[in-house]
Amino acid sequence: MTKNVTVTDETGKNIGTTYPKRARGLVKNGRALYVDDCTIRLSARAEPSDIKSEGKQMNYLFFNPREWYCSDMAKQNIFSQANTSAERSFASGFDGELVEILMLGGWNTARAEIVSKIYSLMPDTEYCFVFWLNGGENENQNEVCQLRIAFSGHTDGWNVYKLNRNFIKPILHYQGWELYAITFKTPEADSAAATVPVVNTQLGFLSGAAPMAVQAAKEPDFYKDWEDSPDEFAGLRPQRHNIVFEDGWPSRNMYGGNKYSTEVLREQTNNKRPVRAGNLSGYTAAQQQMLGELGKIVEHYKYLANRCNELAARRKDMEKEYLKFRNALVSAGDDGEDEAGELDELLEEMDSALTECQELLEEVVISDMQDSFGNAEDSLDETESLRDEIISRLAEIKTKASNL
Repeated sequence: MTKNVTVTDETGKNIGTTYPKRARGLVKNGRALYVDDCTIRLSARAEPSDIKSEGKQMNYLFFNPREWYCSDMAKQNIFSQANTSAERSFASGFDGELVEILMLGGWNTARAEIVSKIYSLMPDTEYCFVFWLNGGENENQNEVCQLRIAFSGHTDGWNVYKLNRNFIKPILHYQGWELYAITFKTPEADSAAATVPVVNTQLGFLSGAAPMAVQAAKEPDFYKDWEDSPDEFAGLRPQRHNIVFEDGWPSRNMYGGNKYSTEVLREQTNNKRPVRAGNLSGYTAAQQQMLGELGKIVEHYKYLANRCNELAARRKDMEKEYLKFRNALVSAGDDGEDEAGELDELLEEMDSALTECQELLEEVVISDMQDSFGNAEDSLDETESLRDEIISRLAEIKTKASNL
């Protein structure tokens, strides 16, 4: 007997073939309907595990904003006045046409969560959830941006996928959006739970301290001819593109825009970059090799500048933490004043090291670029060492302050 009956899913998409006897059993059990003598269509509940395509076929789940809800309002309309942590909205799509997206969260530290409808999936089966993501990062790098997946009947909680800071790399960057294809495998079903074994699965997005947006995507192969276009200044910015800004990042006159707006960074790069990237035809092999080395040096410059910016941000965070209990420490007497004074000196040393590093990077020129980088790296190492010492001292002093 051969597998000569075509099987489609509930949308009519061809998913494989099966034996005539198996097809009759599926129809008899109410799990499929005959389309014609040689084709059956499965119900929406589940796919039989013995139906296989000729090659390995991925089971895709696609984001649909109409099937997602605020987590504390499951099954309710997302437009309810009782919750404003998420909203459906329309935005210009890649082709200029309006596309529906779902936005959640804000710049405050409060967390916003949305969850999907319940999917009835086959047990012990691999699936892939595909979606476009924008935003979800902030300047202080303390945001929350996660995809979470939970399987009913399993007590191990959510499976967490961090979508910020390149914990999981997107498969494509396009117009400020990132394409993700998250693969997961459903657990084995409890055979006693149902006549037709399925795993009820729910997905969720969690956001905190940075707004994020999600829109529908197609199968990854649909985008195979699209050109990957990541942010040219990604190494110099503390956060990725966010559609809440007109240009994707704060403009020059907005908070932070004086440091990492596209306009400012392009001006800085043009002033420091001695060689324009482009066609190398007409250059000798030696010249091309030299240009390649210069390109690597420019990339290293971006790396060092980014490290410097990150340390400066951490320096601000440490000062905020320190100021919370400094007054109580000083009021404790001479010992407290000494502790506070020592920490003040450490912070001043860190400021000096950061300033030195920033000045060195600004003075970089081709003739002594390598030496300047070496000095800048030494300054960064010193800054990081001071940071570690400050963190350690903060912990000690915080303990003392709590006992005052």
